[in-house]
Amino acid sequence: MLRYELAQYSEVTFMEGTPEKGDALLRIIHHPPFYEEHPEDDEYLKAPKHCIVQHVTVEDFQLTGMNGRGTKEKEDHKLLKVIQELAIKIDVNRRQMTCYDWSKLDFNNPITFVVATFDYKNQSKPICYDMLRVQPGGELYFESWQQSFCEDNSEREKISAAFETPYGKFDTTIKGLVYEEEDNINIIYDTDHYTLPNMQDLELVLSATRDDEQIPIKPLVETIQKYACSLSGTERARCQIILDEINQYGMQVSRKELRHILNLKSNLGKQINQFIFEESGVLIGNALKSARNKEALFGGVLGIRHFCKDNAQYYYSGYLGKSINRSLPHACRIRKVCSTGQTLQFERYLPLLEVDFIRANGWTVIPFPFKYLREWRLQQG
Repeated sequence: MLRYELAQYSEVTFMEGTPEKGDALLRIIHHPPFYEEHPEDDEYLKAPKHCIVQHVTVEDFQLTGMNGRGTKEKEDHKLLKVIQELAIKIDVNRRQMTCYDWSKLDFNNPITFVVATFDYKNQSKPICYDMLRVQPGGELYFESWQQSFCEDNSEREKISAAFETPYGKFDTTIKGLVYEEEDNINIIYDTDHYTLPNMQDLELVLSATRDDEQIPIKPLVETIQKYACSLSGTERARCQIILDEINQYGMQVSRKELRHILNLKSNLGKQINQFIFEESGVLIGNALKSARNKEALFGGVLGIRHFCKDNAQYYYSGYLGKSINRSLPHACRIRKVCSTGQTLQFERYLPLLEVDFIRANGWTVIPFPFKYLREWRLQQG
């Protein structure tokens, strides 16, 4: 079944035989709680060190190849995420970016990304720095070092200073550094500020479209008949079928049943829903997925937004518009970007947030090469 699923929407194929050094390996195992009860069988510990390993847990994947109703083939989003994770691991292992066309950004110089870790339980340990330098052609160069008070490398000194508060302490709000020039380092900070959906209007829309509410049929039919008069041919005939179904309910019909009759996924159903609302103020379906409502209700948590204030740049990276099909997006953290130099140029790096292979249902919250850096650290053991 795994072979079938992979063939549906990827070019991933399986090879027979024993995996060799550098090969990518998908291992089907149980999830961690299973091995807590059976530690002697822990497959995580048995993963070969010479391969690029990605695990598929049997408890978390329903590889049926069908949608929830079992009526048609559907892409398995969890499995797609596994393949994306494996692709990133392959890039890191081979030191070449292939998941993203880096050259299209037209960077003429290498772009550097740095993260730092500090052990608060044992503050005598030095701060550890991990660096990724991406060349214009997508080549990846990784480096790691520990804090030294006798540092004779000017770039490392500037990196160390960038991670400090004005009082010389390690700044825990810093998510990472990104720069082209060591004298103009962009510092990404977490803030305590969040964006939210338009909760007041969203509550009004949802409360006005309760499933169990009964709608009087007579004024409803009169309104739909009025709309039908503007139609002709097939659409008018379909409108009459809708009216016939509604009339079978007697005096009232629930909003849930009415949504089913109108088929609000169809263009005609959407148009009737809008006409009924404009004529009578009765809303059958909330149309949360419409372009107008997406912006009006969820504009604060969808997409990538960027603004400047008080010599700093701010941004938030929200959810994909299509994610509303599965769940309602909630809060997004606002992040702040400052520079150690005279020029703030984080706008150049905003395209690095606009990828869908890092975060499920949303754009990545910091430039995606930081994911490569984290993966490299994991591969170092």
